[in-house]
Amino acid sequence: MSTIQVIFIAFILISAMVAWWKAGFRCPLYIHVIAGLATALGFFITNNIDPSTPVNQWWLFGK
Repeated sequence: MSTIQVIFIAFILISAMVAWWKAGFRCPLYIHVIAGLATALGFFITNNIDPSTPVNQWWLFGK
C-alpha cells in the first residue's frame, strides 16, 4: 500500500469513529476488554510465526 492509501483509509476510519461517537453509540467495557485481548493475542501469534512459513509471503503479515 502506498502512503496516500494508508492516509486515506485512516482518515475514513477516524471520520467513521467520530461520527459514531457523536451519534451517541457506546460500547460496553467488556467489548473493549475482548478487543484488547484479541489484539494482544494477534500480535503474539504473528510475532511467533516461523520465518519459513508461507504466511510470510503475504504483504500484510510478512516479516
